[in-house]
Order: sequence, then structure tokens, then C-alpha cells
Amino acid sequence: MKKLNYLLAMLALCVLYGCSEDDTTSLSVVQNTVTFPYKGGVQTITISSNGQWAISQIPGWLFVSAVNGMGDGEVVLTAEANPNNDNRQGQLVIYSTDGGSQQVIAIQQVGTHASLIQVSSAEEKVFGGRAKIDYTAKELEAVGDFVGVTSDTEWEIDAPSWTTISFSGETTVRNGKTVCVGSGKLYLMMNETYIGEDSRRAIVRLKTVSGESEASFPICQLGKDEVFGYNRFDCVSGYACSYKVGANVEYIMSLVVEGKMEATSLTYEHITKYGVATNACYDGEYTPVQFLDTTMQPDKDYTVFTIGVDANKYFAPLSKVYRYEFRSITKAELRPSVEIKDVKYENGKLQWTVCPNDYTLFYETTLIELASVRDLTYNYLSLYYGWMYKNYGGYFQSSDIEQVFSFEMELNEDVVILAIPHGATNKTSATAVYVTDFFN
Repeated sequence: MKKLNYLLAMLALCVLYGCSEDDTTSLSVVQNTVTFPYKGGVQTITISSNGQWAISQIPGWLFVSAVNGMGDGEVVLTAEANPNNDNRQGQLVIYSTDGGSQQVIAIQQVGTHASLIQVSSAEEKVFGGRAKIDYTAKELEAVGDFVGVTSDTEWEIDAPSWTTISFSGETTVRNGKTVCVGSGKLYLMMNETYIGEDSRRAIVRLKTVSGESEASFPICQLGKDEVFGYNRFDCVSGYACSYKVGANVEYIMSLVVEGKMEATSLTYEHITKYGVATNACYDGEYTPVQFLDTTMQPDKDYTVFTIGVDANKYFAPLSKVYRYEFRSITKAELRPSVEIKDVKYENGKLQWTVCPNDYTLFYETTLIELASVRDLTYNYLSLYYGWMYKNYGGYFQSSDIEQVFSFEMELNEDVVILAIPHGATNKTSATAVYVTDFFN
């Protein structure tokens, strides 16, 4: 009898042990964290189990395709768009129904502010045909070869191989790749000289690392004989314009025609007889500015044609002429202007007075060593557009009042006094006085 009781007891222990081994549910998940972009999206989690399981503590902004299941399975998570600037967090608790196991998955979604990236301009950036990658940031800003980027997250750049792009802000490394962080300026340069007939174009794309936001802007590198004008502005005695040129262009010639004229009516005779030449972009070192002395009447139409010329003094095809037209303003007095007067030289000091009109908010004035006013080029012309200039130790700037300026110097060379007024409408007129001519 005792032996029988012993056997029954051992059998009961075996039954109990067997039930414990079979009924304990194993449970695991592949992901411990799931992140959604601000605009929402879909993610999938994988569950491995040998029993029944269920999901609890589901955030209100998250939909799950199944709240319970049996054995291995996948659950699809769908997040709504986050309408708030701040990130939001939650969690999913996945547990076995017998209470034997539990897993927690952290759920997070970035706020709208943290995943946006914007560029200061989506307009096409145009570059000359020659390669040059050793510009300074100041030089690139002077000719507009940069784009401002606004972001407060990590982002990366996708650009064609013929460009070199640097970022002024912070960078870091993610998965062996350098990415940009936050806001700053992108400086753009061409690392290949391009000798194709027509311009080549591409899109520079900026994308947040999380993938929820993108920005882009187009770029263009000029064909070998092409010319492109930008930063145009009217001057008192004519017009001025910056140019970028193709790889074959050594200098440019421009022609100003009163009235509207189509490029199909232009001939080489027009250009050679009436055009004005300006040094161009040797080795890509600077962008030329052309200043033409052209008397323009108010409220009239004008057309400007500019063509490139190569080292052998051959003109580019007429199909590559850069053309633009404009209409002079109806009332010239509505734009800012200045007058330079009372110029005198006494006791080693050059003195002059600048008188602004009522539409001038402020003006800049400087001294320039030039052979003539017609030689105004990139190195000398306009502080307004940030172009570089050569002077005698700085420039003077005032508000909107008449003011006397003076500078100690030896007057043994040709000097130009240049004054540039600025107004609320961004209209600018340059006034220049050739000092040696003045005294003669």
C-alpha cells in the first residue's frame, strides 16, 4: 500500500511538471523602438511566440492591425500625422495571456518643427563653365553662389558629381556618412570644366535623415560659348550687369538698343559696330561686371544683347546671345539718387560732398583708382550686391543726410569718387566723379 501511494505521488509530480513546461508561453519582438515621421506612416513589428498574446496601452494616435493573436505573427502600426511642434511618445505592451512573459516597445513620433528643411531660394543657380573649387565663402557670397538652409534636424545632400558643395554649419557622421545638422549656408562650386555646347542641368536635393521632409533647387553650368547676366541695375548714366560665362569665353561684348528687338534681328555687324567689350572670366577667377555709358530716357523700352568672344577673338554663335529687355522708370526722381559736389583738394586731403534725394535711405561712397569710369568692373562697382571693390582703406557710409567726406592722400594718380544710394524699392543709381578730369 505504501508503495502504491509513493507511485501515485511521483505520477502527480510528473503531471504537474509536464503542465508547467507546456503551458509557459515564450514571447519576443524584433524591434524595441519604432519611430514615425511627423506626417505619420506605417511600420510593422514582428512577434515570436508559442502561445496566445495580446497588446495593451495603445496610444490614441496609433492604430494596430491586431490587438491579440496566437503564435508567430506581424502587426501593422499606423500613426496619424502629428499636428504639434513637439515630439510625442507612447508604448505598446505585448504580453502572453497566461501572464508568463511581457515585452515593451517604445513608440515615438517627431514633431513638425523637428523634421522640416527649407531653402532660401528654389530658383535655378547658374554657374560658369570653368572649374574652380578654391573660392572663399566671402567670394561665393559676393556672386550669389550659395543657398541658405533652415532646419533643426539632421539632413543629407544629393548632388551631381560635377559639383562641390560645402556647409557652413555643423556636421556629424551617421552610418559612415557625413550629414549636416541644423541651419546654415550651402556654398556651391563646379569641380569640372564643362565644354558641352548647351548648358547642363541637375537638381540638388536635401533630405532629412528621418526621410520625412525634402527641399531642392535646380543648378545649371553654362555651355562653352554661353553668357548669363544677373544682378542687373540701372545707373544714372547707363546700366550695369554681372555676367557668368562659358569655358571658351575670354571676354564679352554688349549692345544696348533703344526699343524692343528680338535676337533673330541681331547681326555681327550690329555688335562690332556698336558693342562695348569687357574683360570676362579668366580661369573662372571672378565674375565680370559690365558698366555701359548709355543715356536712357524715362519711360522707354531698351534691349541689351551680350555675346561671348573666345581667345582667338571669334564670336560665339548668335544663338548663344544673352538677351534681356527692360523699361526705364516713368519718373526718375522716384528712385534714390545722389549728387557729388564741392570736390576740392587742399593740404594733402581730398574732400567731397554727397547730397542724397528724398528717396535715399542711405548711401555708400568710396574712392577708386581707375583709368576711366568706363573701366568699372567686378572689383570696383557695387557694395550693394556685395561685389568686391578696391579703394583707399575702406568705404564711407552715411544715413540719408548731406555729408562732407575727406581722405588724406597724394593726388598723383587717376581717382574716381563713387557714391551708391539705396532706397526702399531696391532701386540703385551709381554716381561717379573722375577726380583728375574734374581738376583739369
